Amino acid sequence: MDYPALLLLSEVYGTLKGGISTIYRRLATILKEREPNIPVFSAVLDATEEDKEDAKFDRVDLLLPKVESGDERTDPSLHWLTFDHRVKYPHLPSKVRSILGHTDGTGRAACRIKQDLCSEATVVLFIDDIPEDTEQYKGDEKAMGIGKKENSILEDAQKADVVFSIGDRIFDHFKSQFRAIPANKRPQHIKFLPRPSRMFEDANAEYSDAETMVVLIICRVTGAEKLKGLDLAIEALSIVAGKMRVKLRVRGVDKEDLQTTKAILDHCKSANLQITFLPYGTQKDICKGMLQSHLVLMPSRAEPFGLVGLEAIAAGVPVLVSDKSGLADVINKFAPRYHNCIVETDIAGDEKRNADHWARSIEKVLRHCEAEFETAANLKKELLSSRYWEESERQFIDVCTVGGLMTTVRKTPVNPKEAAQMKRVSTTAF
Repeated sequence: MDYPALLLLSEVYGTLKGGISTIYRRLATILKEREPNIPVFSAVLDATEEDKEDAKFDRVDLLLPKVESGDERTDPSLHWLTFDHRVKYPHLPSKVRSILGHTDGTGRAACRIKQDLCSEATVVLFIDDIPEDTEQYKGDEKAMGIGKKENSILEDAQKADVVFSIGDRIFDHFKSQFRAIPANKRPQHIKFLPRPSRMFEDANAEYSDAETMVVLIICRVTGAEKLKGLDLAIEALSIVAGKMRVKLRVRGVDKEDLQTTKAILDHCKSANLQITFLPYGTQKDICKGMLQSHLVLMPSRAEPFGLVGLEAIAAGVPVLVSDKSGLADVINKFAPRYHNCIVETDIAGDEKRNADHWARSIEKVLRHCEAEFETAANLKKELLSSRYWEESERQFIDVCTVGGLMTTVRKTPVNPKEAAQMKRVSTTAF
């Protein structure tokens, strides 16, 4: 039997950039586990040898762009997927059940491929950002474009059949925003809570006594240092370094980030604080870095979710996360006894008070680090045992598989049976 396929659209497959691509990989693997006969394809802009091996292991067909000999336009671009898919991706599957993309990324490519190649396919988009919250910390130019970016997400959503918002904060924000979309064009909107990657779940962090304590931050540096609170963390650690030996490792630096890293070092107020900048690396690199650390920080001024913090919890490493993150909501809801790892951030806009507050929290963890590793192990156990992600994954599988939900995601049901199915799907949404 020739089963229609699921087509994933992403810049990379799983390991290189983290974030939404790691969520895609998780969804691809559970789909293959539960519905092994459904072919799963992932069209990407680029892939490492490790990505290719991972896709093969996951039983996912990786589709790379075709580059003609002599064509000097070798820099991968989302335009290849959006406008040039007939030429760059001539091997796209002919029968597609669902196309998966994300807003402000591959969402428009998903809608365009449906329009050009497979009109019966269901377009499923993920939203992983709230521009109104995050763009103001990326400089004046980005802040001025908040409205345009929010409208772009709404335009993508209006063309989609189903939209999954990652976490409570994103879901609540766009539940309100989607009211501007006419009711008959509004997509099915479902909250999605991601599970950490298995790599981190399988890791078991161990405490090791050391004269110098290692603190880790994982974030893109250029253009995001204010948003991710890197400046705040360095000022806080400068205070801590005056009382104990501590070093900071920042993972997320590209070759072009030299000027930015020099500017970041200006925030360091202590000669005792050693700062090392490292490339973002793969998920294996990140996991290894976590296991070599005494504390992982996520001091974001705005963080719609916070997958890196979730993965640190899954690895069993002590973490401190901003209360301005969606991850804080997950901890408060599913492991509320461990709310002490949530740090109040942006206290009345007073940067000195913020730095002092973070410094006290960091020092407390590092001075009682062995006990904090025990607490981290218990937090991991409690959060993972809640299996908070199961309903989200079940809904995703329902949307993408044959079982009758192919018709329910249409914006207007065509008969009473479909109307009943539509009601069943809507009542399972969060």
